[in-house]
Amino acid sequence: MQVMNFPYLRSTLNFIKNFKMNSINSGIKTYTILQPRNFLKFLLFCFAIFLAVPFYAQNDGKSNLQGNWLGEMVVPGQISLRMGIIVTQNTDNSYQAALNIIDQATGEIPIDEVVTRNDSVKFTLSKLGIVIEGPLNISGDKINAEYRQAGGRFPLVLARVDNLPELLRPQEPKGPFPYKEEEIIFENKEAGILLAGTLSIPEKTGKYPAVVLVTGSGKQNRNEEIARHKPFLVIADYLTRNGIVVLRYDDRGVEGSSGDFNTATTGDFADDALAAIAYLQNRKDVDAKRIGIIGHSEGGMAAAIAASESSDVAFIVALAGFSRNFGETAVEQMLDQSRHQGKSPEDIELEKTWRKRVYGIAGERIDSAAAAKKLWDAHNSLSEDEIRRLNWPKGRQEAHIKQILNPWWRYCLAMDNKETLMNVKCPVLALYGEKDVQVKPDENIPFVEDALKSGGNDQFEIKKIPGLNHLFQTASTGQEYEYTRIEETISPEVLRIMGEWIKKTTELTQQVTLKASDK
Repeated sequence: MQVMNFPYLRSTLNFIKNFKMNSINSGIKTYTILQPRNFLKFLLFCFAIFLAVPFYAQNDGKSNLQGNWLGEMVVPGQISLRMGIIVTQNTDNSYQAALNIIDQATGEIPIDEVVTRNDSVKFTLSKLGIVIEGPLNISGDKINAEYRQAGGRFPLVLARVDNLPELLRPQEPKGPFPYKEEEIIFENKEAGILLAGTLSIPEKTGKYPAVVLVTGSGKQNRNEEIARHKPFLVIADYLTRNGIVVLRYDDRGVEGSSGDFNTATTGDFADDALAAIAYLQNRKDVDAKRIGIIGHSEGGMAAAIAASESSDVAFIVALAGFSRNFGETAVEQMLDQSRHQGKSPEDIELEKTWRKRVYGIAGERIDSAAAAKKLWDAHNSLSEDEIRRLNWPKGRQEAHIKQILNPWWRYCLAMDNKETLMNVKCPVLALYGEKDVQVKPDENIPFVEDALKSGGNDQFEIKKIPGLNHLFQTASTGQEYEYTRIEETISPEVLRIMGEWIKKTTELTQQVTLKASDK
């Protein structure tokens, strides 16, 4: 306890120090007699203690924690995350609490232990290796904490608030809808899996153009839910209201779909998209000649693979979906991270050379055992100084080799994106966000344009849209930590561009089909 933080207690201790009494020696014993003039001081002393003790008890970190606490943790050069802690007091005066990393949309993560000691508070999440600890201020409304995890230590000032920020999603459509929805299941016969999805169909009877929505990387459900946003739900709602049938489905191995996501490659996801098109071709409310694919991020390359293999794909809309080869993109993302961390130019160059080397090995068309041996030979050839500069101890080496020998990584690293795009002959709309830090437009647009032209495709449009990030939200920086903070799910301008382009493209396709049938 720091006395200086408690003025009442400090004054009483000073009073004790300076209190004057008269002493009388009487033989062996010494008696202390309180003089009458000091009696009033003594009463005041007792009263001061009475005031001081309850004041301190209210601010000892044990009876002043219940409620909501909000702070922002900044990792220099990388991310800024809002963090909330919700504390409740049990009947035995102990505490239970939960951590909500708001900008990662984690929801409430139970905190294993809450410890209070004097004016200090400590929250521990054992499984995640997280400790949040610091002193509670005298007014009981702020904790000057430190966030510790995996060797990182970052300041986190938590302030008492009435409520934590809500994640508002105003674009998320609410029923009743002016169109029909069906829960459907279709089969990828070659893979032997069933895929579950939602089909949205305009209300009036007719044969409509249709699109299949293909998600980006990582396990995604039919709404491509990320950061509490549901972009595919918003896209499906907009397009169906504008006369287009939309099929969105869960990735294999996710929610209602069978199959194993962990062993699937981008080529497998392309096959799933073709199975979705085959399902739509057999429906009476869909024009079988006007079915296309909208793919976001990795889903754009899956769409390109599907279109390069099948003429059933009438058109493609790629949302940040076409890029240079995967290995080059992965290397560039790693280098960006190194720059943000303030690494030296020499260490960044070493990282670049090293990543290109190991990605090149993993992308070779050899079996996994042979690739693993070559990767270990490469790792073992590093000097002690290089291992230190790369932060590449043996445990991390093992994890990295396991990662890049995953079928998905090996497929992506081996794929020739230019050759794939050269074989796409259908109409293409490629959209990029100006502030996208994951698939950077200025680095990828020239590559995509050259590949499509080299393949003889002159039916394409490429647009870079100002102010948008990788999710096509209107953004400040484009960094990933903003995804959750931004209330907009997808730019209305992007929805309009897609809708108008699909309508124009499918009308031209219909005219060509009608002319052919007249002949």
